[in-house]
Amino acid sequence: IRYVKEQTDELCMMAVKRWADSIKFIKNQTPEMCKEAVTQNGHCILGIKKQTYELCLEAIKHDIENLKYIRKPQLKLSMHVIKFNGLCLRFIKPRYQTYKLCLEAVKNKFEAFLYIDPNFNTKELSTETILQINKSDILSNRVWSIRKYDILNTIFSKYPELINLLNNHDRYKIECSLQGFN
Repeated sequence: IRYVKEQTDELCMMAVKRWADSIKFIKNQTPEMCKEAVTQNGHCILGIKKQTYELCLEAIKHDIENLKYIRKPQLKLSMHVIKFNGLCLRFIKPRYQTYKLCLEAVKNKFEAFLYIDPNFNTKELSTETILQINKSDILSNRVWSIRKYDILNTIFSKYPELINLLNNHDRYKIECSLQGFN
């Protein structure tokens, strides 16, 4: 279909039914063609010129990571994905993030803190992150990954008073680790 000069709707629909990814070569994409392509293969959302909410939702049903192919994710769609997996915040460009979206992501998976727009790194968001870390029991398991250390280091360097949110045992570990006594 890529090299066909006169692309009729019928010919294009046949091409899409045979190979969904051919949608990216179709000059005049109809809603039916787009739906067919995304229904077959969610990754095809990347080649669709007019990404409607319905098409984007269909793409995400196939694979939640298809969010990264959506050029301008609507807040409603992003929130739907974030409630399912907070780490998907990494696929949402900072200009499309909102404070509410970042907070929801951190509540779902505290590791999402690594992907928030720095403008949203507030005391409230940092507090929520620490509370989620406490719930995950990461610190008492003696599992110190670089990611968790980075999160805590970022939080405590900006809001040192939040270290009091940790229980005594975990607070001691963090203080020792931040001072290099790990």
